[in-house]
Amino acid sequence: MKELTLDGTVAGGLREARYFMAMPEYVIQFKELLDIKPYPGTLNIKLDSDSLVSLELLRSQKGIRISGFERDGKHFGGVAAFRASLSGTECFVVIPDRTRYADVVEVISDKNLRKELQLKDDSSVQLVVRY
Repeated sequence: MKELTLDGTVAGGLREARYFMAMPEYVIQFKELLDIKPYPGTLNIKLDSDSLVSLELLRSQKGIRISGFERDGKHFGGVAAFRASLSGTECFVVIPDRTRYADVVEVISDKNLRKELQLKDDSSVQLVVRY
């Protein structure tokens, strides 16, 4: 298994992840494939410019595939998940098939990472991602 490092700062998000992270179709797959019941929300990391090349490499990898689904005639996209650690705390980087972010990665865990690691917007962080 290979590793790469992503450096960046904690950033506020669009507040949409809480909705998606609570959807049963995703939660079931996170439990089965990642062995976690995710905290309802993501930690957004705005990457330093030096980490953008690593992000592109990561985006080219398959990862652990979380399938998309349809509900009420609306399609919800799939996600590639990658095991990672943030300050020694195990987590997952998730890269949605459809995202608005070019320089931000979303991180999920069974914990509220902001509280667990005492992070605030603009806190510097380093993710170690395994792929």
